[in-house]
Amino acid sequence: MSRNQSEDNKHNDSEHKHVAVSCNPKRSVDISRLKDFAANELPHGSPLREAIVSQDNELNVNVFMAMLSVWLRLSKFRENWRMHP
Repeated sequence: MSRNQSEDNKHNDSEHKHVAVSCNPKRSVDISRLKDFAANELPHGSPLREAIVSQDNELNVNVFMAMLSVWLRLSKFRENWRMHP
């Protein structure tokens, strides 16, 4: 690795660390409407429904971002679930 690449990587690493540290852990996201949607519109037994409904109504921003990634992955699975009419 060249010196410039090494310097670029250090710069990029420090940017990522700064972004992660700059998040205000006291901020929260209200997901009560999302929970209502999941409970009323997603099929019973759906892992996505269960993952959303089981959360607190307010999530720390960092927790919300982590859960959003999980929820997006779960949303891609389509087993034999049926949407409510």
